[in-house]
Amino acid sequence: MNIKDRALTAIKQNYAKFGLKAEELDKLATHIAGGLKDESTDEELNTAVEGAKFYAEMMQSVGNRKATEVQNKYKDYIPKPAEPPVPPTPPATPEGQLTIEQVQKLIEQSKADNQKAIDDAVKAATAPFLAQQEKARLNGLLMGHEKLKNIPKSFSGKYSLDKEEDLDAVATQIESDFTSFKQEMVSSGQFVEAPSPSSPQAEADDFVTAMQGFSERNAPKTQA
Repeated sequence: MNIKDRALTAIKQNYAKFGLKAEELDKLATHIAGGLKDESTDEELNTAVEGAKFYAEMMQSVGNRKATEVQNKYKDYIPKPAEPPVPPTPPATPEGQLTIEQVQKLIEQSKADNQKAIDDAVKAATAPFLAQQEKARLNGLLMGHEKLKNIPKSFSGKYSLDKEEDLDAVATQIESDFTSFKQEMVSSGQFVEAPSPSSPQAEADDFVTAMQGFSERNAPKTQA
C-alpha cells in the first residue's frame, strides 16, 4: 500500500466525524502524503494526520457555511409551479424569475467555487507544516552522511541542505571547510595539534575543546 492509500485509510478513520466528501478526503490525503514517503513509519503518518486535523475542521466549517449561503441566496429564485390550464400546457416561467435549470446551474457553479476555495485554503495552510517536515528530513540526511561522522556537530550544524540532490556536494564542502579551518588554526599558532588520539571522532572533539580553551584564555580581560 502506497503512502497516499495509507493516509486515506487513516483519515477516513480519524476524520469520520467531520462528514467530508470522498473527493475532499482524497485531496487532503494527497496533501498529507506529499510530505511523506512510502517508507514512512506509522508514527510519522499518524503525526502528519493529527497535524492536519485542523484543516479537516476548517473544511467542514467552510462547507457548512457555503451550503447555507447558497441555499439562502437562491431560495427566493425558485418559481412556484404555474397552474396548468385546460387543456394542459407547459407551465410558464413568471417574468423576472429564474428557471429551475438556471438555479441548478448557479448552485453547481457555487459548489465548484467553494471546492476551489477549500483546496486553496488547505494548500496554503499545510505549506508551512510540509516545509518544516522537509527541512528536518534533509537535515537528518546531511547530519548522517558518512563524511560528517568525525566532524563535530558544533561545526557541521551551521550548514543546511536545501535539495537532496546536493547532499554529497554539501557534505564534501563541510569536510573541506573543516580541514581548512583546522589547518588555518595550526598554521597561525592558535592551536598546536596533540598526539593522535584513539579515534578520528576523539581528534575532532579534542580540537573543538582546545579551540574553546584558547578563546577563554585569550578573551579580553575587564579592568576594574
